[in-house]
Amino acid sequence: MSKPDYRKSAHWIACPPLGVEGGIAKAGPRVSTAKVHERQPLQPVIVKPDEAVADCFFVHGTIRESSGHPNIDSRLLMSPQTRTYQTNMISAFSHVARCFAPFYRMVTFAEDRPGGQEARWSMAFEDVAAAFSHFLEHWAAQRPLLLVGHSQGGVHVMRLLKCFFDGDNIAAMRLRARLVGCYAPGIWVTAADLPSHVPVCAGPGHVGSLAVWMCATETAELTSDTLVGRTVTALKSAPPIVVNPLTWLPARNGDGAAAAATAHLGALGVLPDGTPALFVDCCGGALARGGLLRLREISKRHAFLLAFYRGEGKDYHAFDLHLVWANVREQVRQQLENWLQAKFDAGSEDVSQDPALQQTETPRYHQTPNPTALAAGSNRWLRCTPFESALMCSIS
Repeated sequence: MSKPDYRKSAHWIACPPLGVEGGIAKAGPRVSTAKVHERQPLQPVIVKPDEAVADCFFVHGTIRESSGHPNIDSRLLMSPQTRTYQTNMISAFSHVARCFAPFYRMVTFAEDRPGGQEARWSMAFEDVAAAFSHFLEHWAAQRPLLLVGHSQGGVHVMRLLKCFFDGDNIAAMRLRARLVGCYAPGIWVTAADLPSHVPVCAGPGHVGSLAVWMCATETAELTSDTLVGRTVTALKSAPPIVVNPLTWLPARNGDGAAAAATAHLGALGVLPDGTPALFVDCCGGALARGGLLRLREISKRHAFLLAFYRGEGKDYHAFDLHLVWANVREQVRQQLENWLQAKFDAGSEDVSQDPALQQTETPRYHQTPNPTALAAGSNRWLRCTPFESALMCSIS
């Protein structure tokens, strides 16, 4: 299985400079589920790439399991339906950013030889890091950044933060100065897993922060009813961090204040004809409790609305982003507005001329220790952690 060549469009789900557009291709309706016949036009959901102010680097999660192969080129599993699923997630950021999303030799969770977890995760991350390096060097050298990954993609994003954004070196500091926001829903992250220089999101419009959450029903048990919980609970002694996307406030000690139904701005779904649609009035609010973002049903009569997004048991894992799509879009808009305002206030109206963003070299993955050095423990975040070893068992 050969390495991806990120100079070629075939190795990208989304890459505007190579002619591969990401995000929803057409605007659908805004559907009020409480009033089934009430439909209003959605606002356009993508901005022209040459008009976008920022760039978004998105890492997809596990597309599906593939028995017998510890890693597989994700291009081989990209059906039209799967591509739509991925680009719908990407579209949460396409109203302000050019969106880039690489294919990579993803971990499939197939059975492997003992000790093979590190090799499979290293292979996947080496591809993601190579794509990110190519993205920075050729297309996003000085622009504001959004960094996003779901599920397995979230694991890789956390490692990107450690490898490229953490530390006191000039390259990392310059990247942090460009970071508008980072999103890694669908994974279990504790305080011990956090990068030292990227804070957890603490409110609406918080620039340069990390937001993580896992969606489930009101009555779900973290360790038994959710895919992530069943996988990694034996390895985690601390509860997962949860940021409530309806308020953008973090839960304290695993619990947080409830958000009302009016705080939910809409979930992204599709109509029977396949047209993307924003579903409002489908969620009765959300509460961060016990390590989960618990979505409330509006009523028993409308329970089927959220049931559409539910996987096995009481888990909404596959739709962690879709379910709060409109809230994420609004948060991203506020973050970028605040980022630009801060640059303007600092006397750098033209962000491309901001001295803090000037670089003599682009951060590269190969500047970090090589795999041989990693085996000796020189950089634990480029090696397979127990968290990632557990994730390989079942996250999709």
